[in-house]
Amino acid sequence: MLRSRYLRLGFPIFLAAGVAASSARASAPKSAVLDDFERVPAPGLTRGFDPMEAIRHPTYPGNDFDVATAGYASVTSLSKDAARAANDKALYLFIQGKTAAQVRFTVPADYIVKGSDDAPQTWETGFGLSTSSITPLKVTDWSPYRYFDFRAYNPGTAVQTLHIRFSDADANVTETSVVLPKGECEVEVPLDLLSQARLTPSDMKEVLLYLDTVGQTVDPVLMFDQLALYQDDSATRARIEAEGGDDEDNQDEEDWDSEDQDVVRKVRVVRPGATQATPAPASGTAGAR
Repeated sequence: MLRSRYLRLGFPIFLAAGVAASSARASAPKSAVLDDFERVPAPGLTRGFDPMEAIRHPTYPGNDFDVATAGYASVTSLSKDAARAANDKALYLFIQGKTAAQVRFTVPADYIVKGSDDAPQTWETGFGLSTSSITPLKVTDWSPYRYFDFRAYNPGTAVQTLHIRFSDADANVTETSVVLPKGECEVEVPLDLLSQARLTPSDMKEVLLYLDTVGQTVDPVLMFDQLALYQDDSATRARIEAEGGDDEDNQDEEDWDSEDQDVVRKVRVVRPGATQATPAPASGTAGAR
């Protein structure tokens, strides 16, 4: 009799727990921002952690620019105001929020005399988010997501091959690359490459974006914004955004603030394996949700 009572009581509890678990799975986030470069370092602060400065400045060192660089790249903030002051509308529209990251990649000549016996065969320079970097990798469980995605802006005249390296907590590594055209593009990397390379998507440690600048004589500069993880691809997200916004072609070209009026801009999407950028049907300017 007592056992029967426990069974009757236990079934609703078990059912409720199952419903709660199912609800939690159903409400799993469709995106996660890894770095949107909105938290800018306070001016005049020393690099590295200083307890006294942390007391005086509560937001220090919590900024989005203290990423891992190994000393071979510099990452600084670039504001919409600066882009507008320079009358660079394309760059202004590229910046998703108030600021983006401007990354200067070094070349071997910055450190090694050209023609010397120590001339390297490769020169990796870039930045990354890691579980051990001061600006950390915010999300380590990537299993709910299908795409790693970010915006890039190439102000130069030459295309750049950007390498993207992924590492998990067990030190397993894989990488891919994309070709960045001149101007703005959206980079979309399918995350099935992680499991294919036997990485553990649920326990990621680092993502690194770098150039091999051997053969280049001038430091390349690229801009980045909105590093994020998504469940949906860019075409699906663009279609959803387009349903709630107006087409950019119907807007006044002189309206610098058109992106603040729910306008969906058309942005090229590049993916690994493509030799050149391919146009996307549309790509919205809204951030990850």
